[in-house]
Amino acid sequence: MQFRKSDLINLLALLVLIWVYSGRLFSLLTIRTLKGESIFSTGYLCDNCAHPLKWYENIPILSWLLLKVRCRECNHLLSKRSLIIEII
Repeated sequence: MQFRKSDLINLLALLVLIWVYSGRLFSLLTIRTLKGESIFSTGYLCDNCAHPLKWYENIPILSWLLLKVRCRECNHLLSKRSLIIEII
């Protein structure tokens, strides 16, 4: 059975997305557990103003770069810890 190059590229892209979203989930679970918060309470929040991030502000890595590393509400610098966990 032979795979076309485009099939392999699509598979690789899917695996990368799964990897990054898994990192995002792991980051949320780690942070909430360390703070003693419920992991089911809300989505991602700004560390400074607790502003809930919208779905388009929550795209792993891409949103971090598009927001220019700052919260849209309070202009506070976003945590690099989350980005590092998503990449690793």
